[in-house]
Amino acid sequence: MLAAELRLHDVRVLVLDKEPEPVSSFVRVVTLHMRSLELVAMRGLLDRFLERGRQRPVGGVFVAV
Repeated sequence: MLAAELRLHDVRVLVLDKEPEPVSSFVRVVTLHMRSLELVAMRGLLDRFLERGRQRPVGGVFVAV
C-alpha cells in the first residue's frame, strides 16, 4: 500500500520481496471492510477493486472462535 501511495505522488518505487513464492497457499484476506474501501476510494482506486471482486450482501456477520 505504501508503494501505491508513493506512486500516486509520482515517486518511483521498487518493491523487493524476500520470498520468490507466496509463503502460504491460501488467501488470508477475503473481505475489505468499510474503512479500507473508503481509503481505497479516496485514492481513486475503488473501481479497480470492485470490477475484480465480489460484493456480499450487507449485514452479514462472521464470527470465528
